[in-house]
Amino acid sequence: MGENLHRKLNRTKKGNRTKKALTVAEVKHLLSWLSLDTTATGLRDYAIVYMLVTSGLRSAELMQLRWKDLEYFEGAWTARFIGKGGKEAEQELYPEAVEACRRYYRAQFRQDPKPDDRLFWTFPTYKGDTPRPIPYHTLWLRIKEIGRVARDQAIITRELCWSPHLFRRSYATALYKSGMKIVAIQEKTRHANIDVLVKHYIDDNESASPYFKKILA
Repeated sequence: MGENLHRKLNRTKKGNRTKKALTVAEVKHLLSWLSLDTTATGLRDYAIVYMLVTSGLRSAELMQLRWKDLEYFEGAWTARFIGKGGKEAEQELYPEAVEACRRYYRAQFRQDPKPDDRLFWTFPTYKGDTPRPIPYHTLWLRIKEIGRVARDQAIITRELCWSPHLFRRSYATALYKSGMKIVAIQEKTRHANIDVLVKHYIDDNESASPYFKKILA
């Protein structure tokens, strides 16, 4: 095999791998499994995954959020923050995910969050250590560990690249497969280029067999 062809095939494989998303059934299974751990750490893991997969937020956007950035109006939650490119942005949040964040905060700090408090914090790891707003590297490692344990326990059996961005792709894919128009998904994910959204974020691989069952029935 020529060197150029080998590189091309590797790029193709990588592209297919990075486009993978959790199915709706896998999201439900994962959240159900995470909800079984009622420790403060378990509640944090559940809240992080729940928030990412139902908001489509980038990890940097989620990590910067303070409680004062969340606004509740007429039964809906909205987050306001600085998005990609330093632009002011806002995002609709799923009410149950916001409540999961509140339950986690109460479990760790034994009080309700104050307006200036971040949503997620580290846990002390040595004597004299104090909680700090969770950084991206810690978030990334935690999600990698969630994915590893989920695979070991056969909660999610597919090979996936576990990172915060997996949940952003899962968010876009779930909306697409549930019938939301692609332009609306572009608005929700704040993608300037709709081609990038379709090519790299929506996992539309599916079997043809169910369609032929309907066609040939």
